[in-house]
Amino acid sequence: MRKRIATTVIFLTLTVLLTACPPAPQSSDEVQRVQQEKILQEGTAQVGMPAIKNFRERKLVKDILELRDNEGFVTYSYVWSDFQGKAVYLGESFGYPVPYATQFTNPEKIAYYSTNIGVIALPQADPNGLF
Repeated sequence: MRKRIATTVIFLTLTVLLTACPPAPQSSDEVQRVQQEKILQEGTAQVGMPAIKNFRERKLVKDILELRDNEGFVTYSYVWSDFQGKAVYLGESFGYPVPYATQFTNPEKIAYYSTNIGVIALPQADPNGLF
């Protein structure tokens, strides 16, 4: 019986101690994250998402990735010269320029946030279906 009482007292003491802790103060990053989320929600409510139906860019990127994987495929690079007024051959190259840094949406969405663990973010596709 004494063990049961002692276990109950220890359990209740730990419960009170763990639930009586004051919340940790918010960091400036947390405050900005909350404010940014509110701003993005308002922007999404006002603007909405683009009405992408044909996914031309996604198809183009797929084609480019498949061509880049082909060992025999070669492209040729040129630059326009202001001094000579003509295109100057730079040499053989591979691939095509794709504006990877241009994004309409955030590339990651916070899935879980904890002061102990940190932020767990998951990838989020752009409206055109690209990550």
